[in-house]
Amino acid sequence: MAEISQIKLPSGTVYDIKDATARAALSSGTSFLGITTTALTDGATTTTISVGGSNLNAVNGGIAIYGNKEFIFSTSDNAWHEIGDTTNMGDLAWKDTASATYTPAGTVSTPTFTGKSSAVTITSTANTSGNY
Repeated sequence: MAEISQIKLPSGTVYDIKDATARAALSSGTSFLGITTTALTDGATTTTISVGGSNLNAVNGGIAIYGNKEFIFSTSDNAWHEIGDTTNMGDLAWKDTASATYTPAGTVSTPTFTGKSSAVTITSTANTSGNY
């Protein structure tokens, strides 16, 4: 796999990339832990949840579903935070297709154009330098 330690911008400025910082940034993120039977609420500090009969430790960025709610765990305050709730979604939220007939109120007039007709020409030049 190719690795990069430096980048040169079109302006000529060269920046060194801190490998440890870049790797740390890439390693953080989210991961789906699963659907839990452990009761979770916004702000809950439960650190062990049950998923599929197994106990899992909450990890930073870990996402779990409990009932109709989605939660993400943060180690900055060691708590779960609600990020979604499907409780109040209507029947249409679970459909793949829908159709309806609607007649708008009012009338539509035939618009007219006033002014001068004109043609527009656009030209461009391909960038073959390899610099973008």
